[in-house]
Amino acid sequence: MSPTRLDQQDVRDRCSHCGREFVVSRGSVYEGDAGLALYIAGLHACGGPPIAHVAIAIRPGYRNNLRPEAILLQMWATEDSVEMLVVDAAESPWSGEKYLGDLLNRDEALASPLLETAFRVAGQLARENTTVSGYLASASGAT
Repeated sequence: MSPTRLDQQDVRDRCSHCGREFVVSRGSVYEGDAGLALYIAGLHACGGPPIAHVAIAIRPGYRNNLRPEAILLQMWATEDSVEMLVVDAAESPWSGEKYLGDLLNRDEALASPLLETAFRVAGQLARENTTVSGYLASASGAT
């Protein structure tokens, strides 16, 4: 079953590395009336190609996880698709966000039964969150 609904809140943040202001989009993901996950997406290039730095924290009890578990991703647009890469916490700006629960390292995430759900949510995020989809479209040169 795919997530049925995302909510969205956009805020601005400042990069501790380059000092530039950027947009952070965050919200909840619901399956029916039940909360499935929280997400946070930082939309910032920091001197490199435009990347969405994403954390998807899946609620406790989903697929037997005892605490919230977060899978960390980088997303970027190509001419005809959105690519995703699972990253370690050290590569994510969200590594200090305790409310996300246990941050899985790359190897743990790749072996996790939650990975499929995280990619499903990330795909929906890239399609339906207007801030994220707009950022990725502008980064790919699509109109």
